Amino acid sequence: MKHFRERELAGALAWSRGGGQAVWVGKVGTRLFDLDFGRLGGTAKGLGVPVNQFRVLLVDTEGQHIDLCGLPLARALGACRQEELSL
Repeated sequence: MKHFRERELAGALAWSRGGGQAVWVGKVGTRLFDLDFGRLGGTAKGLGVPVNQFRVLLVDTEGQHIDLCGLPLARALGACRQEELSL
């Protein structure tokens, strides 16, 4: 999982196209992009996204994602930091 900032949307989408998971933080919201539908759902569950709030948006497009906020967002950003430290 890799963190991308507001102006890095194209990079986040490219990372996702390449098989990665991208956490993009922008003015319009925070999104976890992943083209692997099953992995996206598993990650959402692992981050603690409540089942009643879990919804995959733009399914089967390069923009396939879930929206993140609150504790699941904090967990995702923490996972990104762990990935960066391990490189």
